[in-house]
Amino acid sequence: MHKQKGAALVVVLALLAGAMIVGVSGMQGSLINERLAGNYRASVLAQMAAESGAAKAYFADMKKAPRVGPCEKFREKVIDKKARSSSDYFSLPKKNKISLGYYAFNCVDNEKERKVVVGQVKSQSMDKNNINEYVASFAYTVRVPSDDNADITVVSGEEGVELEGSAKVVGNIKTLGEVELDGNSSVEGNVESGDEDGVELEGSSSISGNVKTPGNVEISGGSKVGGEIEAGGDIEVPDRWNDDDINKKEGDGNIDYDGFISSSGLPDVRSLYKLVDKHTRKLKSPIYGYDEIEVGDYPRVDGYFEDEGLKVFNKKSSKKELLVEGDKLDVSYIPCLDGEATVVRIEDFDQYNGILEVKTNTVLVVDDDFTLGDGGGKSLVFSGEEAALTVFVTGEVELHSALDMRGDSVINENGQPRLVIYALGDEDDDDGGDVEISGSAHVVAKIYAPQSKIEIEGSSTLTGAIWGNEVELSGSSSFTAAGSLTSCTGGSASAGGGTSGGGTGEGFWWH
Repeated sequence: MHKQKGAALVVVLALLAGAMIVGVSGMQGSLINERLAGNYRASVLAQMAAESGAAKAYFADMKKAPRVGPCEKFREKVIDKKARSSSDYFSLPKKNKISLGYYAFNCVDNEKERKVVVGQVKSQSMDKNNINEYVASFAYTVRVPSDDNADITVVSGEEGVELEGSAKVVGNIKTLGEVELDGNSSVEGNVESGDEDGVELEGSSSISGNVKTPGNVEISGGSKVGGEIEAGGDIEVPDRWNDDDINKKEGDGNIDYDGFISSSGLPDVRSLYKLVDKHTRKLKSPIYGYDEIEVGDYPRVDGYFEDEGLKVFNKKSSKKELLVEGDKLDVSYIPCLDGEATVVRIEDFDQYNGILEVKTNTVLVVDDDFTLGDGGGKSLVFSGEEAALTVFVTGEVELHSALDMRGDSVINENGQPRLVIYALGDEDDDDGGDVEISGSAHVVAKIYAPQSKIEIEGSSTLTGAIWGNEVELSGSSSFTAAGSLTSCTGGSASAGGGTSGGGTGEGFWWH
């Protein structure tokens, strides 16, 4: 009989111990990964809450909101869970078993009034009235919009504003560039220019209101100004004028136009587009029908923006077809939008026949050119209280004669702008990304294209508000002010970055 030494037992026990160590290590790794994923999800939700809050707080009346002193110090206290102040907690739709919402405060940054919005994720057991209790936190500092720009309806950058022929602007003009009026053109409102060349009137042109510039004012021919002229440079008027013809202040050199338009509170359009692109990137998939789209090509003549996306009516089959699938997405980060809207993304869009009917609140992202009214039919029609169209365009915008929006209001029944166009312009091409309204088009819209040239030609009309790097009206075209770009009658937006424990961001609109 052989003597048993138990070697097999020792080996088995060693293997079992090794397997247990590997298993426990793997389980710990899985738990860590789960926690990391949970923290990342919480940080993203906190940022979303802050974005939504910033968009809503931007134009909200916050006079009763708590004041917390310097913005940056307050944000640091929130991250360290040492903030003493609190305010109402605005709840957003719940995500599973967590609470999502934001706080809003008044603060000061570099001696300027700001708002700070803190988005937070809380567990159900946490006190919503305690800003120091959170799973994840994210903060934005928001610039307070300038009241000085609330009534400005035609704004342009350094390339200025030019009116020719019998073009007319009914509203106020504010520009970093020169203002030039020629022929029988007219402005029924005030004109401000931040350029050294100032304001020039020739022919029989006229301005009914006041003129203000740090540069020169030159008036010739039968031109006239109905209000006061204030200039930092020279004022030249026709010899036939006497002192009773105009009230003028000349050459005092004390007109300070530093930051002339930069304080308007409007978003940087490219930063806003990057945010839109991030939220809608999945819609570029062929699964959704992302492609170059034409509406008006027989047999698919009429188009419809509905909850499902862009549909077309097929005259051969007498049925509607879903051409580009949309998605219901949260668009609270876009100026003047709240909650969800149908979002459609298209490579290139051309509507040149029939009608394009908007039946719901729609956001359209066009990654190239956007054309309306290039044929017959009424082109764009809105039906229903929620019907509104917000368009982001990376290429050129062309609005032609068939587009007839006469009778439409700038704001729909829900208080939302009916048609808003954000045009990015082309950073590499001076002639790229322009906005053209031509022929006999009648447009009711707010157009924000701060890097583009906006041309209104022929007998076309635009009612609403516009901002371009250059604005030019010619022929018998006209612009009539209705609403403002700096309110909703305008917009707001936000963007930023953060961390899972607590983050900070800054809204892009003041850069």
